[in-house]
Amino acid sequence: MKRWMAVLTAMLLLLTGCEKEDDSLQRILQQYAGMNACSMEAVVRCEYESESREYTLGCTYEAGGKSTVTVHEPDLLQGVSIVYDGAQRQVVCDDLVLDAPMLGQNRLSAAVILPRLMDAVKQGWLLEESAEQEGEEALRRVTFETEEKDVKLYWTVWFDEVTGTPRYAEVSEDKQLFFTMEFTNFSFDDIMIPIEH
Repeated sequence: MKRWMAVLTAMLLLLTGCEKEDDSLQRILQQYAGMNACSMEAVVRCEYESESREYTLGCTYEAGGKSTVTVHEPDLLQGVSIVYDGAQRQVVCDDLVLDAPMLGQNRLSAAVILPRLMDAVKQGWLLEESAEQEGEEALRRVTFETEEKDVKLYWTVWFDEVTGTPRYAEVSEDKQLFFTMEFTNFSFDDIMIPIEH
């Protein structure tokens, strides 16, 4: 009898843990579904066939509207901004153009990868998720799937489980990794949430 009680208790604890994890995931997803705007900064690494490139980018994102991406690094491109409306982009800053060749069949570019990531989080299909731990920090790893031109894109984001802010992200097309991102600042609708590494 004691053995069955122990098994039953263990099962209840497992179910309770799953329920808490599901609540955490639902809270994060609802947070982004209802988000009208956000601001962020991230170090974006692009994986090309023969080299890797790194940019520090700031982005003000407006759901269903125009987003602005501004280059902070490298110094040569500092201050260059790209206005992106979900379909077209416009470079703002004299004649400078962000030297970021497009990747993959869907022509992915570092210039607009941050607003496209937010679109994927808001509108993509939830493919998989898991709880992960980084030191003392609890993270929720979530992969979203989108499809463009019959090619699948996978957007994996590691969210802080407490604040819901993104910490890291990866973007791949047909399982080939093209971008990694490490977020250094993030705010929902002008509410700044510090990110500490």
